Amino acid sequence: MPCHIKETPAGVTFVCSRPREQKACTSCGAPARFYCDLPILGRSGSRTCDAPLCAACRTHPRAVVDYCEAHAAGPMQPQRRLVFGENQP
Repeated sequence: MPCHIKETPAGVTFVCSRPREQKACTSCGAPARFYCDLPILGRSGSRTCDAPLCAACRTHPRAVVDYCEAHAAGPMQPQRRLVFGENQP
């Protein structure tokens, strides 16, 4: 675990942290900074695809939402959440 010394007005502090694991884009292998946000039904834990994506390979249909190439091109669309009373005739 790398540690760094940081001087502040209050004195000297030591900042120690674990390096974050850099994931590779599932399409091209470049460093990934984004994840697919398509909801996946019936999956425990994370409820989205979470495929790692780089900036060039992500599909960005609206603000703060990214899809992997497979989900952007395929027939699978995000599921609409049912809200009782709102979706009924």
